[in-house]
Amino acid sequence: MKNLLLIALVCSFLAISAQPEYNYDYYHNSSLSQDIVYMVPGVKNKTVTIETKNVRTGKTYYYQKKFNEFAVLTEEKKIKKGEASLTKAFRYNKEGELLNSKRYKNGKLTSEIQIERDDKNRKTSYKYFKRNNTLKNQSAWKYKTNEKCMDNSTLYKRDGVSVKKKWNYEYYTACEKKQSTLTNGKGKVLKTWTFDCKKEGEELTKKKDVSQVCRWEETDDKHLIKVQQTFDENGKVVKMVSKYRGADTSLMSYKKYNSDNELTYESIFNPDIAKQLYHKSYKNGRVRYQTIYKYDGENLVNYAWYKRAKMKYNTAYEYDQESQLVAMKSFQKDKMSKITTVSYQ
Repeated sequence: MKNLLLIALVCSFLAISAQPEYNYDYYHNSSLSQDIVYMVPGVKNKTVTIETKNVRTGKTYYYQKKFNEFAVLTEEKKIKKGEASLTKAFRYNKEGELLNSKRYKNGKLTSEIQIERDDKNRKTSYKYFKRNNTLKNQSAWKYKTNEKCMDNSTLYKRDGVSVKKKWNYEYYTACEKKQSTLTNGKGKVLKTWTFDCKKEGEELTKKKDVSQVCRWEETDDKHLIKVQQTFDENGKVVKMVSKYRGADTSLMSYKKYNSDNELTYESIFNPDIAKQLYHKSYKNGRVRYQTIYKYDGENLVNYAWYKRAKMKYNTAYEYDQESQLVAMKSFQKDKMSKITTVSYQ
């Protein structure tokens, strides 16, 4: 599960600019995202109070985060002049999967996400509402009978009835994918992905609105390497390589190459703690952006973001003897920008 979550995190933004093979709920992901400064590790059944001082303006901000038995966020409040106002609220099922998400501003509901799941805890319905209960986005997922693999997925227009796009999936046997087809509301084929290419060295043939996908695995005494080749949005061949530790298939790295076999993106992980160490994006062989994470055991102690070779943002984290986060110091261009303290109850 950890490997799947890490791969999803790495790949999600890479797919946004291209025609996606899956029906992603981007609003869901953005709703759960947080400013790195307020991103405190989850703690079971505790309420966390966060006090942040903006060094430049001298203003101080107060937040409270409430976590449930799964150590996931259920409620966030902003405290101003001693008054607490709700900013976020999340509801989960008994397995800890998200069912409802709400965001507030000045005490008023600004957006809501509603998710339905089947008896196997798989997502079957997703609805995203903006203020005044206006439907912004709606999707549905259906699965093959007695199998884990998906049969089809539908993205609806804002009326919640008319089909905007639909993805259909075909398989050779069980969940071994044969073909994915994307159509519009009138049934016109927009894009097709074929998976008949399964080994290294097979030539990918570019056809209009068709992407051939080659996948293969390589192994040695210590590693499992999964490789995928396909076309990008410009019709050029790209390659993605995921490297796992052979002993337990813990993710070690993910890399993406362009048609000239030049590295364009890489993300490196510590497989012992399932944590990302850094990720970098490249252009013409040079690093454009990079984010570096440093840990003490499983605790993040430093986060730094660079543009080209210059550090733009940097946050240092401090913990108590129980490994609970108690303070954060944030810097912007080497100047301290925010000081944050964290307390628990």
